[in-house]
Amino acid sequence: MIYKAKTLIQGYKLGLEYAGKVFVAVPLEKALVGNTVSYKNEMMKIKNDPLFFKSFPDKFGRGTYSLCYYEWQKDPLW
Repeated sequence: MIYKAKTLIQGYKLGLEYAGKVFVAVPLEKALVGNTVSYKNEMMKIKNDPLFFKSFPDKFGRGTYSLCYYEWQKDPLW
C-alpha cells in the first residue's frame, strides 16, 4: 500500500532534538512495516518502528487521531 503524504515536517517543529532532520507523519492505521510513503515524486519504504507517536483530538469529534513520525529517507531505488 502507498500512503501519499501531503507535506514533510522540519524536525525543529517537533523539538530541538530533531533539528536538522526531516520527518513524515503517517496515520497509525497506515503505518505498517513494508508499506510505502510517497511525497511528490519520491518514495520511502517503512523499514522500522516510528521514532515517536502523537495523538490529537479528531477535529470531527470521532475520538483521537494518532500519527507515527518517521525520519524521511528517500529510497534510492525509486
